[in-house]
Parts: sequence; structure tokens; C-alpha cells
Amino acid sequence: MVAHHQALQMAADLFLRMTSSLLDVFDGDVLNGVVFLAIARANVHHLPAWVSADGAGADGIAPDSVRRPISVLRIADSMGLSYETVRRRVNQLVADGYCCRIGRNGVVVSADVVRRVEFIPLATESGTAVRALVRDVHRSRVLEDPVQGLVSPGSLSGLKA
Repeated sequence: MVAHHQALQMAADLFLRMTSSLLDVFDGDVLNGVVFLAIARANVHHLPAWVSADGAGADGIAPDSVRRPISVLRIADSMGLSYETVRRRVNQLVADGYCCRIGRNGVVVSADVVRRVEFIPLATESGTAVRALVRDVHRSRVLEDPVQGLVSPGSLSGLKA
């Protein structure tokens, strides 16, 4: 049970750090920020996070040619929000230039948007928060399996604090 409480604390820390950064980018509107992240992540979800996409720049940002549109309905379903709420938020994000409609296929956050200066602090904070999370996980009992004991260190070889 200790591991579960530690995991909850770590998840809350990560969420709150990211929420603070989203508030800065989206003028205090955290829901627009979360919808934006849902779109941006869904557009490249088919690509492994640890592998650079073909043609990706040195910054590791996937090019528009591999981004897949996502419908408002799929965003709403994935977030557990009403279609109308997400539709209004997406319309605002489109009007503000954060994403664009691709015909009737859905919306996409372009690589150029991800590269905007206002997202640099968010990307920096994301890296810092993830490193802190990995560090805290290694220092905690979160990786303990209540049935089999500690997860083998070899299974964590790709994680660095």
C-alpha cells in the first residue's frame, strides 16, 4: 500500500507541475491546454516516443507528414468530456492558431506550432518533471510488485534519473 500512496504523490507532482506550465501558455485556461495536449499527442501516438520519426529535425519533433488528424469525438471520448465542450475548445484552439482542421478528418497540431517560443518553457519543464519522476521512482518503493517483490533492475535499464 505504501507504494500506491507514493505513486499517487508522484503522479500528483507531475500533473501539478505540468498544469502550472499549461496555465502560462494558455492564459490561465488549463482545459484548453489539456485539450491541446490531447490533440498533439494523438497526432503522433502511432509513433514510438523514443524513436525519431523519419525526417524529424534535430529537435526530434515529428514532421507534419507523419501527423495523423484526430476527430473532436475521439478527443472527447478519450478525455471523458462531452462532445460539445471539446468542440468549443477545439474551435477556440483553431481560432487562436494552436491547431488546424484537416478537412473532415479532424484536427492537427503542426510541427511549427510545437516549435513556437511559447512552448519552450513547457517542453523544458516537461523534461525536468519527467527526470524528477524517474529519480523519485528509483528512490521509492513504487516499483515493488506486491506479489513478487522488487521489479528487476534490468527491466529499468533504459530509465535514467
